[in-house]
Amino acid sequence: MRLSITILLLSTLLFGMSAKPKIYQDFHITGLKTTEQTMSPEMIAQTLTQAGVSVISTEDLNTLFIDRYKKSDFKHYFLITCYMKDISNQLLKKHPNMGIFYPTRVVVFQKKEDPVLWVALLSSRTMGKVLTLKHREKLLADYDRAILQPIIASMKKSRFKQVNSSQQRELRKLLIHTKEVHSLDQLTSIEQRLKAYLPKTSFQLMHIMDLNQLLGKESPYAFYKSYQMRNIKTLYTKSALYPESAAHTPLHLVIYKKKTSPIMTITQMDTAHVIDSSDITETASLRALSKDQKEMEDLIKYLLH
Repeated sequence: MRLSITILLLSTLLFGMSAKPKIYQDFHITGLKTTEQTMSPEMIAQTLTQAGVSVISTEDLNTLFIDRYKKSDFKHYFLITCYMKDISNQLLKKHPNMGIFYPTRVVVFQKKEDPVLWVALLSSRTMGKVLTLKHREKLLADYDRAILQPIIASMKKSRFKQVNSSQQRELRKLLIHTKEVHSLDQLTSIEQRLKAYLPKTSFQLMHIMDLNQLLGKESPYAFYKSYQMRNIKTLYTKSALYPESAAHTPLHLVIYKKKTSPIMTITQMDTAHVIDSSDITETASLRALSKDQKEMEDLIKYLLH
């Protein structure tokens, strides 16, 4: 019976995405009452690992907030970084800019006054919209299922939360920049310049992921790296009102070059997508995200010249 309910919920969440909803939601958000079932962010990460999801890290943002800002609205606020290698690799070969979602983030949070522990992640439909895919991508739905299914199955009684999008995404485009390069040494030099420039910004380089190495011998790329950056002040500023928006954190800057082309591509998702996802209207959060976007654009200009 439990399995049937899980399958029904997943069918509603995933395959109902092909219909155009009246209210657009960017996130899958499910939760459980911790008074009814013992659950922790670490247990969510363990559940994903047991289901074959590669968990890179589990970060306690709440402790970081308290250490740095001396206060927090949360009992728990964790960021789980993970990916499904087989599905992610297929998507990356098919859609070059998929690297901005590889790896993905699962946010686990619980406000002090809230009895519910919530788990949030970006929906596959959102990824498709950001990537400006013209057709629904079944692989993205498979990716959703691979992460959602074990989480929902681990909950005795799932609850679902709705966060509306401002639905302005159609006005925004993925930021894609290109430049001709003649050797991999040039790409290595660009990476070194990026690392040297970052201390001048508000960003912290969290991780560099060599996606080309993960793709292996069948990779269509000569170079593909994901640079994952975040501004902890921005994350803290928007967390109280928009906790699920951390699923967009860190911001990814991806640099790649196909084996068959002399063109290097730098791709970045406009922070306007973060604003749209949670319908952010609070002034401090808007200013912080706009500032982040300006700094990211300045960084890209520096790398291209």
